[in-house]
Amino acid sequence: MNINEMRHDLLERFLEECNDNLIPAGMVEATEEGEPETVEFVLMDVGDAGDEARGFLYFDPMHTPEDEVQHLTCLITLQEDLPEGRLPLFYQALAHINFTLPYGCFSIDTKNRFLAYKLCVPIAIEMTGEELYDEINIVTGNAAEAVDTYMGVLSDIRDGSMDLENVLEFLGG
Repeated sequence: MNINEMRHDLLERFLEECNDNLIPAGMVEATEEGEPETVEFVLMDVGDAGDEARGFLYFDPMHTPEDEVQHLTCLITLQEDLPEGRLPLFYQALAHINFTLPYGCFSIDTKNRFLAYKLCVPIAIEMTGEELYDEINIVTGNAAEAVDTYMGVLSDIRDGSMDLENVLEFLGG
């Protein structure tokens, strides 16, 4: 089995597990050359307010057949249509939040004004099968935990009920 077939099978398995656990999910096929096949899933009950977020799990495309490392990415979109007037506070808050994170980062797509969390991990190309599937679960679990931890703070920033001083207090500083 080549690496692309193995990746496809692992993503299919993750999709089936999502569906078995009543997590809305689907496979998004690559539409352009170099675009990865992606599992899109919905996280429900995120943060204190029980918000929803959309997740995307994919293997980044290989650069060359000789690559010794592959990259697995979990991207979670949190909030859309961020208020333009709140963007400077978001930038400041995310700088402090990202500094405290042990992995991944929050970012803003400024063109489309949405907030996202991205965790991309390098994985040895030799890792296959069950070991690689375990890594998929670790990556998605860690990404979901980070989003769940900070969703309330980010929602409060969006709604105007939290300022930078409150964010720093939340972070313990």
